[in-house]
Amino acid sequence: MVSSTMTAGDAADQLRPLMPDDLLRAFHRLGMAVGYRNLARAIAALAPKATGKRQTTVEAVVEAIAPPKAVKVHTVKSEDKPIPEPATPIETDGDGMVIRVLQENILAAVNAVYRVVPAQSSLPVCKCIALQTDGGRVRLTATDLETAHVVWAGAQVTVEGGIAIPARALRDGLKGFPKEALTLTVKGKVLTIASDNRRINLTGEDVEDYPPIPKVEGQAFEVDPTALGNAIKETYFAAQTDDSRPTLHAVHCKLESDTMTLAAADGFQLAIHSLHAAGAPEFRECIIPIKALRVLLATLKYTEYPVAVTIGKTQINFDLHERQSITAMLVQGSYPDYAQLIPQSPDHTINVSRKELAEAVNAAIPVARDGSGIVRLAAAHGVLHLSAKAEECGEFNADIPVEMTKWAEAQPCRVAVNSPYLDTMLAAIPDDIVELAVKSPSDPIRIRPVGRDNYTYVVMPIFVSWD
Repeated sequence: MVSSTMTAGDAADQLRPLMPDDLLRAFHRLGMAVGYRNLARAIAALAPKATGKRQTTVEAVVEAIAPPKAVKVHTVKSEDKPIPEPATPIETDGDGMVIRVLQENILAAVNAVYRVVPAQSSLPVCKCIALQTDGGRVRLTATDLETAHVVWAGAQVTVEGGIAIPARALRDGLKGFPKEALTLTVKGKVLTIASDNRRINLTGEDVEDYPPIPKVEGQAFEVDPTALGNAIKETYFAAQTDDSRPTLHAVHCKLESDTMTLAAADGFQLAIHSLHAAGAPEFRECIIPIKALRVLLATLKYTEYPVAVTIGKTQINFDLHERQSITAMLVQGSYPDYAQLIPQSPDHTINVSRKELAEAVNAAIPVARDGSGIVRLAAAHGVLHLSAKAEECGEFNADIPVEMTKWAEAQPCRVAVNSPYLDTMLAAIPDDIVELAVKSPSDPIRIRPVGRDNYTYVVMPIFVSWD
């Protein structure tokens, strides 16, 4: 019986008695086109019908895999283009890889993994990008030994092999070619990139010397790419910007009851976002480094399929439909218990337009910058008064209409906060109305979007004189 959790190789081995060699090759081509996981699921559904009858055909597999017509299918147009043959025959008398690729495909893959390449490394080969053939595609890998990014690009593989090329040289070399088919040939430690009328030779390293990317073992679960991207965007800015405290220069991840909660804090602000995580472990916590999430965030906008997440003992992996994979070392240590920092019983709650508040804060920053970045918020009689002042720069004032949903007459509603913190948070969320919850000038402020309960932001107040 074929299981949907099997690898492509496992499925092929069990199907071998039912499929001639030409169909097995078609099986692998389909796997590259639609993703081996989807293909394995389709084969699992077809296997009972096929057993002993040789009824498993390419047409049946395609029919089982094909999504409904109403569903939008993610495609990479440049990969769908046929790769034309070169004007002159390809030389295959070398001792290494020979492939044909489209310039826009290979350059896009290089640009994607380039974000991970370290400026400095104790292992010089890490300043390279590894190119390797992989099942009829070319696999590009970059790593700084803590974060690894792998991207697969379509290719015509004539000879299997690989090489590691300095990242900047590879990127700049590919930029020098027009958008057309290229031939990549490896001889020794030299990669030759050639079109019909251009050629460049780049010296690299043996791909065997490139650090291997370990497979992360654990229970995989899926999250929606848009929801995950929003969760990262609305939290990671609150993490500490330097690595003096590694656990805070990261984002905390908690899995519980099919819910994934991301939280980031730097001691002065806290951002929390929860999203659905189908099939997540019953309970698990880990700390994800900021760099890995930045790389993931830049990648998520290019996929519409669920992201498969696997958390191991020391690593985490994000698999983007077998087209891209990001693996990162988890940060070791204990994360602060941030739940106790969230104010629960405010004296005042105010609903205000996020756009108007963001515009006022942004306009106040030129003055606030010379006044320790402080903006003051004071609400009364349906108006939020925002002000900033600096002795050498001047003063800024703005009034914003608000809805005061809770009000304590005995306690004035006023607080001072760091303007860059507030400005960054308001720019990170898309909501129309936000709720400001204030207890006193010395208590943290809680900010939540009105209409959704999966996001909370907390910022510490700044002590000022209100005279």
